[in-house]
Amino acid sequence: MSIKEFVATGEGAWAEFRKLEAEILEDLVKNNPVGAVIATGGGIVETGSAHSFLSSCGLPVIHLSRNMVDVLEALKDEKRAQLADDVDTLWKRREPLYRSAAEYEFHIYGMPKEQKEQEREWKKVTASFVRFVEKIIANYGKKEEEKEKKQEEESFFVCLTYPDVRKAVPLINDIASGSQAIELRVDLLACRSVAYVKEQVSLLKAYTSLPIIYTLRTSEQGGAFNGSEEEAYSLLELGLKMQCEYLDVEASLATSVLTKLAEKKGNTKIIASLHDYKNSVTQEQLQGLFQRCLETPGRDIVKVVGFAKSENDVYTLQHVRNTLGYPVPVIAILAGPEGSLSRVLNRFMTPVTHPLLPHKAAPGQLTVKEISQVRSLVFPAREHHHTQ
Repeated sequence: MSIKEFVATGEGAWAEFRKLEAEILEDLVKNNPVGAVIATGGGIVETGSAHSFLSSCGLPVIHLSRNMVDVLEALKDEKRAQLADDVDTLWKRREPLYRSAAEYEFHIYGMPKEQKEQEREWKKVTASFVRFVEKIIANYGKKEEEKEKKQEEESFFVCLTYPDVRKAVPLINDIASGSQAIELRVDLLACRSVAYVKEQVSLLKAYTSLPIIYTLRTSEQGGAFNGSEEEAYSLLELGLKMQCEYLDVEASLATSVLTKLAEKKGNTKIIASLHDYKNSVTQEQLQGLFQRCLETPGRDIVKVVGFAKSENDVYTLQHVRNTLGYPVPVIAILAGPEGSLSRVLNRFMTPVTHPLLPHKAAPGQLTVKEISQVRSLVFPAREHHHTQ
């Protein structure tokens, strides 16, 4: 008997179906603790016992979501059972349940209508999903100190400044050439609704296998986000659920927000950052910024950015950095034309721009090629990236 036939048997059929569904879920998990993928329907979270079980079973739970336009199209299939409520009502009721039951979320962005284009996109989505699951499996059950940690001696990340990632997709390989990661500036997107950001992240993950740095820069720190801390937490948590490899977290956020993010970080590395474009660069100012970042809950990387008013500020930064002795990687640069040398001297995860981007993410940003050319002259014995 199909689900459609079962729920059509009479009043109370849906409730009986949900009860059986929850019982079968628990039975399947208990009898298949390893080596199995258990797929459920979207309505399972509405059964209290099933939701509680998913939330506390200790196994990776993935919420597989999809573009709402495509969902509505799929619901037109006559083979599907008639929904108990209209789609909007169901989504409003279920969305927070999905969020609390699942540790991860994989989103499928909107598909084109043309068949050949659709097949091409599905291949990219499938490959992206395989990488997504492989990452979960690789780190499942491992303690933080057991997870693989890679740090390249010389590395860059390119900062995307497109309001819509779709415009970057045809150029992404060129834009990211020479970089070891891509930063998605969520605060610079055309829309910061959760639905829109999901589309952007999933699209970027489908078109590149490079690690993604998920950043929500506030206006106080030189960015464009002016929302509340509740909104900030919701968007930052999304970056964790979608398994972005890095999450840029401003150390100035409320301790409660920082702690919750640290508790949910999973496989994501947290970059604790502070950007001070207002105050003069002094040893005391820089030491204070570094210390606040170091004390951020869950931090894996420390990032401090000041604003240079003279070349001497770069020397001050380098002096302070050389005395840190921190047990974690450090990104230390100064924005502005006078601070460009600091970008050359920073060796780990230097933020860069590219000529194909609509604009730079910060004043004084350089390209991989520009930095590498200077390094080749100053440090000729070392190998450097020469791209773009």
